[in-house]
Amino acid sequence: MKTRIRSALLLLFLVAAACSKDAPAAGTDPKPPEVNPPPLTLLGSDGLPQNWVDAPFSQRSLYLEAEAPGPCLPCPPDAKCSPCPPPFHRFSTHPAGHSGGKMVFVAFTKPATGLKVGGYYHISGRTVAWAPHGNVFITMDHQAREWFPPEKCKKLIAEYKNIRDPSKGACEKDDECTILPGGIDDCGRAIDKKTATLLEPIYQMFRDMCGLSIHCAPRFATPACREGLCVEIRGK
Repeated sequence: MKTRIRSALLLLFLVAAACSKDAPAAGTDPKPPEVNPPPLTLLGSDGLPQNWVDAPFSQRSLYLEAEAPGPCLPCPPDAKCSPCPPPFHRFSTHPAGHSGGKMVFVAFTKPATGLKVGGYYHISGRTVAWAPHGNVFITMDHQAREWFPPEKCKKLIAEYKNIRDPSKGACEKDDECTILPGGIDDCGRAIDKKTATLLEPIYQMFRDMCGLSIHCAPRFATPACREGLCVEIRGK
């Protein structure tokens, strides 16, 4: 009987020893599993992904959310700190706070000028996979030009039409008439100079900050007053 008890105790001791062999010592944290670093994109001598110029070309209309962060040492794999943010300018497809906005990282081939947080920009470039950052939009448009956002351009069009459309182009003589330049919502028309004077600053603002959305072919015409209304006389 004593022999059986001793054998049972010995067996329990061996099992306990085997289970505790790989257990961490008291008061120490278990060793975290090893994490393989993500694959990195091979960069060329310009510091950009190799063959990035072969990616499809496109133009993006984006809002600037934040400029690229300054130099930052990478966080060591075993350190308890946050990794550095990607060294790219952060843009969005919609204004800040918009629920449908999608973040877009943008890398400029040269230091960019003219950027303003919240500004709206038309940027040409190429979208390239850049591990570990994901897709990055690379652009040579380093002299960024701010534009009015679409909402403001729509308001300018409405203001322009509200002044132009009620006008009948009334006149008494030829020099009271002019021809409106086109490109805002049509290709222009003959109108009285009084109304044209009100429209000119709106037209210039739209042209410079929205871009003329309608491209009109050259036409040869002169304004004239006929039967009390401004009209176009066609011909060279």
